[in-house]
Amino acid sequence: MDGPLEDEFGREVTGVRVSLTDRCNFDCVYCHNEGLGDTRGPMEPDDNEMTADDVVRFLEVVAEFGVGKVKFTGGEPMLRQDLEAIIRRTPDSI
Repeated sequence: MDGPLEDEFGREVTGVRVSLTDRCNFDCVYCHNEGLGDTRGPMEPDDNEMTADDVVRFLEVVAEFGVGKVKFTGGEPMLRQDLEAIIRRTPDSI
């Protein structure tokens, strides 16, 4: 490891945001999902989303660079049937 991650302004990256899904069971007027079509309802198997293994591997890598916080966002992350597994498998250092 070459040291902590830095953003384009030279600031240390201490947290990451992971969008787990674009799906949502609300239709909030302030949401910026324009262009995505109808994102309401259950997830479909062909949705273009990271697998639980991909999410966990990403978190393992950023943890190696000292990142200590993650925000799971989306749509509505609770629509992921594997959300509990993702949280359970998130590295303890995050």
